Amino acid sequence: MFQSLSHLRFVAGWLEKLATNIHEPYVTDSGPSVKTYYITALYFTFTSLTSIGFDNVSLNTNAEKIFSIFAMLLGCKILFDP
Repeated sequence: MFQSLSHLRFVAGWLEKLATNIHEPYVTDSGPSVKTYYITALYFTFTSLTSIGFDNVSLNTNAEKIFSIFAMLLGCKILFDP
């Protein structure tokens, strides 16, 4: 009554399907490091909370992001220090 579907492979997402179509392996462990993910998240959080805005100009390197975070913190300290 029911046919076995064990021969079918579940494709989750368009990247894996594209990789299968062009016969190139899709490796999920490539890309930015975990450190870069956290720095980018922290940069985005500070940018949003300080109301500077993410805008069209976005920083690329970790050093630029860390510098901007400190600049935002310094700006908040100067602006709100009584």
